This record gives sequence, C-alpha cells and structure tokens, in this order.
Amino acid sequence: MCGFCAILGGSYHWSEFGTDSEQYITYSNSQPQRLERLKQIKQINRVISIIGFNISDWANSKYLVRGPTGKTELADNLSHLWSVIEGISVSKIDPLDRKFLKQIESIDHDEY
Repeated sequence: MCGFCAILGGSYHWSEFGTDSEQYITYSNSQPQRLERLKQIKQINRVISIIGFNISDWANSKYLVRGPTGKTELADNLSHLWSVIEGISVSKIDPLDRKFLKQIESIDHDEY
C-alpha cells in the first residue's frame, strides 16, 4: 500500500478496537469508539507528558506526536508511538529508567 493510501485509511491495528474484551468492535467512526480513543489518548498523555511529549488524534486514524521542541510526526498506531517519540526526541529516552518509572507510579490512577 502506498503512503497516501495508508493516510486515507489503511488497515487498523488490533489496539484500535477498544478495551472491552467481551465485545469485538469492528472499526467505524462511531461515537463510542471515538470516546474510547480520546480516553486512551488522555491516559497516554499522562505518561508521556513526563518527558515533555503530547499526542493528539489525527482524523481518528493516526496519532499526532508533538515533542518538547515542537517537532511533530504522525504515528500509525499505538505500537508505533514509542518509535516516533524516540525519533523526535533530542536525547535518548529509556522507558525502563528507574526515575521515569517512579514518575509514572506517582501518577494519580484514580482519574483513569
């Protein structure tokens, strides 16, 4: 598939189908699915904001990743997010760094 076709609506990653394991949801632009996606983005932002990053929805099909310097790049799906973050970052980011993990642990999980 060419890059342009992928932007217009290529195949979707399994992680885009929501969190309800009891119900298989086919991809659509339904309101519940969009709300689930926005909730997922909010949760991800709580973690990556620690390192100065932010993601937002891009046409309900990709993630717009913005780094601390303002540089942006599109990520195709959740599995692609970290590689995009590493590509944008001006310094090496270790997701298993003890300090980073402690900061994640300190996030108020009640807001999820």
